[in-house]
Amino acid sequence: MSEKQRRINTTGLTAIVKPTTQCNLNCKYCYVDGINNQNRMADDTLKNVIGKTIEYNEKLDRQTRFLWHGGEPLLMDIDFWQNVIDYQKQYDTKFKIKNGIQTNLTLLNEQTIDFFMQHDFAISTSLDGPREIHNKHRVFKNGDGTYDKVIENIRLLKSRDMQVGLVVVLTEDTAEYIEDIYNLMLDEGLSFSVNAVSPVPRAETNHTFIKPVTFAKAMNKLVDLWLDENDRDRAEKSRINIAELTVEKLILGIARRCSNSRHCSKSFIGVNPAGDIFPCGTMNDKADFKYGNINEKPLNEILNCEMRYSLMRRAENIRDDECVSCEWNNVCNSGCMSHAYAKHKDAYRKDPFCAAYKIINSHVKSRLEKIFEKAQSNSDKDNCYVILNKRVNFDKIENPAIKRLLTREKIYSRLLPKYENGSPAMIIRPERTSNFYPDYGDFYDDWPEYMEYMEYDDYYMVYEDCMVLT
Repeated sequence: MSEKQRRINTTGLTAIVKPTTQCNLNCKYCYVDGINNQNRMADDTLKNVIGKTIEYNEKLDRQTRFLWHGGEPLLMDIDFWQNVIDYQKQYDTKFKIKNGIQTNLTLLNEQTIDFFMQHDFAISTSLDGPREIHNKHRVFKNGDGTYDKVIENIRLLKSRDMQVGLVVVLTEDTAEYIEDIYNLMLDEGLSFSVNAVSPVPRAETNHTFIKPVTFAKAMNKLVDLWLDENDRDRAEKSRINIAELTVEKLILGIARRCSNSRHCSKSFIGVNPAGDIFPCGTMNDKADFKYGNINEKPLNEILNCEMRYSLMRRAENIRDDECVSCEWNNVCNSGCMSHAYAKHKDAYRKDPFCAAYKIINSHVKSRLEKIFEKAQSNSDKDNCYVILNKRVNFDKIENPAIKRLLTREKIYSRLLPKYENGSPAMIIRPERTSNFYPDYGDFYDDWPEYMEYMEYDDYYMVYEDCMVLT
C-alpha cells in the first residue's frame, strides 16, 4: 500500500447500515430503488457488519459510529435491535460506540422508545413542514398523509426528554413555504437541517425535483430568518444545522457536510441488507460502486480497492473545468457525487446543485462580512481573532445567531487565527492560501490527527441524510 493510501486509511468510519430496504411509506421523492424488495439483513451479516467495523476502527484508534437507515429501520423488530447491542458489547472498545437511527417515526412505540433511551440511540426523522406541506409528499401506501403521526411521536420523544433531529426535504412546490417551515421548527423547539430532493427517477417522475435556483432562494431566506431572529428564547431551543455548517465552512474552510466534503468516502461506508459495501448510503443499489461484501473479507481488504481511492480523488479529477477555478472550490469540492451520478450517471461530474451552492455561499459570505465589519469597529485589534480578514472580539459581535454559534462551538476559538498583544499568536493550523480558506492539502489528509490534537475529535463529518444530535 502506498503512503497516500496508508494515510487515507487513518480515518475512522461511520457505517450507514440499511437492515432493510422495505418501507411502510410511499414518499414521492425517495431515492431508494426496489422499495418493495423483501430482503432483510441476516443475523450473520449483522454480526459481520458490527464486528468488522469495530475492529477496523479500533486498529486505527478511532470511535465507531453506526447510522441505521433504510427503507424504514423500525420494520426490524425489537429482537434485531437487541442483537445490535449484544454484538456491540462483545467488543472492548477504547471509545464509546455511537448509534443513530433515521426513521420516519410512524412505527415508534413505547417499547422502542424505552430501548433507544436505555442504549443511548440518537434519533433523526423527516418532517417537511406543517401538515399541508409535509403531507404533499410524505404519505402512507394508501396515500394518506403522515404528518399527524410523525408530529405526535416527535412530541412523545420530547416528553421523554429525548432529542430528535429533523431532516426537511425541499421540493419545487414546497420551497416557497420555507418561512412556515422555519416557524414550525422554532415553535416546536426542534433542530433541523434541509436537503434538496436528489434528481432520482422517482423525484423526476413525480415532478418533485427542485430547481437549483429555487433551492438557493429558499436557503438564503432561511439563513436570513436565522440571522434576523429576535426571539432569543425561541432561537436557543433550535439549531439550524445547514445554516451553522455553511457559516463554519465559510469562516474556517472546513466542509464537514458530506455533500461538500473533499473525501466523504474516507468517513462513510454504506451497507445494504446483503452486506454489500458502498461509498455512501444513497448509493447502496448502484452495482458499479460496490467495494465488496462484508461476509467475504476483512473490512480493511474491502476498502483497499481502486474504486474507493478513485472516489477519494474525485475533487481532483472532476470533469467540469469550471470547478478548478471556482472561488468556492475549497468549500464545495464539486458537490455530492451521489447527486452527480443521479443526474449525469457520472460521479465525476459536478453536483447539479452547483449553481445553488454559489448563490448561497455568496449571500451568506456577504452577510457575514457585514456582521464582522461592524464588530471590528468596536474590537481590540491587538487582541482578537481574524475572521474573514476582519479583527474581531467575539463579545463585540452584535448578531445573536453568530455570536451564539462562535462562543458555543469551541472549534472557532481553537482554529481561527489570533492576535495577542498586537502580534500573531502561535497556533498549529494548516498553511493558508492567498484567500481566506485553509489549504486543503495535508490538512484534510491528516484531518483526524489534527482534530485530535485540538481535542475536538467529535467534530466528525456530517451525513446530510440523517440529523442525529450527539
